[in-house]
Amino acid sequence: MKTAFAGLAIGALALGACVPDEAGSGPATGGAPASRSSSVFEFESPHYPNEGQAVVAGFLKNEPSSTVRITGQLLLPPGAKAPVPMVIVAHTSAGPKADVPIVASAMRAAGFATLTYHSFAPRKFGNNGDASQSGGGPRLEMHLATDAYLALKALAADQRIDIKRVAIVGLSAGGNGAMLASSESMRKRYVGADGPRFAALVAIYPGGYLLPLDKDVSSQTPLLLLPAENDTLMPWKRTKVWVDHVLKDDPSKPVSYKVVPGAHHSFLNDGVRAPPNVPGAGTCPYTVVELEGPSAAYLHVNGAVNQFPDMGCQTRGATMEYSASASSFAINETVAFLKKRFAEID
Repeated sequence: MKTAFAGLAIGALALGACVPDEAGSGPATGGAPASRSSSVFEFESPHYPNEGQAVVAGFLKNEPSSTVRITGQLLLPPGAKAPVPMVIVAHTSAGPKADVPIVASAMRAAGFATLTYHSFAPRKFGNNGDASQSGGGPRLEMHLATDAYLALKALAADQRIDIKRVAIVGLSAGGNGAMLASSESMRKRYVGADGPRFAALVAIYPGGYLLPLDKDVSSQTPLLLLPAENDTLMPWKRTKVWVDHVLKDDPSKPVSYKVVPGAHHSFLNDGVRAPPNVPGAGTCPYTVVELEGPSAAYLHVNGAVNQFPDMGCQTRGATMEYSASASSFAINETVAFLKKRFAEID
């Protein structure tokens, strides 16, 4: 019989282990120089079933098929003094490719620590953790968002990090993971009602298939979307339906967007090469969920919400193209958004 992941209970499996690099020793104390500029960071996270309806059902019921250990790299900005704001950079369906270190480097230059890790390799998704040719699906963002929450819980034990000022910056599927992480019921599941919350969420050229129900979107964690204007892989008009749906339900929800002009998908990846038959979202509906239900419905491009997904909705072939100007635009907007948000927190 499958059992719920222990993240539902106090004393969950998400125990962070910071292994010092050659330059460092123990955790820094508050206000002191953060003596370790780099460390390995580990935590445990659930692995939900991979196939068919079991993907969403296992997630909704919190019945993982196993647990995996996620190993990442925590890097501090130059001259950092503890505690330091933190950005978790959530990768694309292809794993942590060139866009992840580009974004992480920019975040550290802005004064934020960064945490990067591979969510898919320990779960054996795709080809060595590259799930970009697998057709995507809800399993990608559900695990990216889950890992981010378990990382947040583990980071609470690290005195170098300002746990009140931790954000996700997600790319493509990682962007959808950041959007899914706006779910209040998801936060309560993995860190508890009294546990930490993300200070902010940023989704850059987001794309995926699973998002929170409008009423479940947090009213306390601002979410900024930076979609590519000419995205043919994960069309902005498709994701905008969800944004409009959330704001129609409650205009006070802190969800905003700025379209990156003239940009295509993966504009931050200076090594991007689009396979000729890469699967795109096309007109596929989002599965919208509330974990406390559990319930699931389908939000279609035309704005309809029902229980019947479109079939054959994916498209094949899309333009993916690096753009220096789009990259600068997105990074500048992200840094400005995070600095403003971090300054607002007591």
